Amino acid sequence: MLIENILGDNIGYVQLVDSLGTDKSIVDAARVSYNGESKGDEQDNKLLRYLWTNKHTSPFEMCSFKIIIKCPLFIRSQIQRHRTFSYNEVSRRYTSEDIEFYFPKEWRLQDTKNKQGSLVDRFDNTSNNYWNEEMRMRIQNSVDLYNEMIDDNVAREQARMVLPQNLYTKIRDVW
Repeated sequence: MLIENILGDNIGYVQLVDSLGTDKSIVDAARVSYNGESKGDEQDNKLLRYLWTNKHTSPFEMCSFKIIIKCPLFIRSQIQRHRTFSYNEVSRRYTSEDIEFYFPKEWRLQDTKNKQGSLVDRFDNTSNNYWNEEMRMRIQNSVDLYNEMIDDNVAREQARMVLPQNLYTKIRDVW
């Protein structure tokens, strides 16, 4: 199944890898309050439509799916926000103010044995300064492009795609 935007452009996909449970698992869960079970395909399908239409979603939790999703990072963030846990976040869809970026104090070397880690060794000051200046320059280019797009009335939800990953955000969450 392909995720498509309003223009029909392919921007990724969702692939079902495995599942646990069936439609029967859902209807049996819904009917447990009546101490009942499946009443046959026609009645079960009617119940499934009713549950979904009326947002009675807890019986659907009796099934689980293992999926692979390929998508842009900003889409992944929305999936996390709505599926993993609920939080509210400053959205570049609604505001262009207070754009701020993270810059590391020191650049570390990649570990040659551990692909997931860096070495304690750091670049010298000359290299640190070089990489920080390069990063600042390219981020400024991204911010300039973002602002040009906003000034030209490009939708913020699309213009925000040019902002780098080190963009700060704020979230509000309940634990």
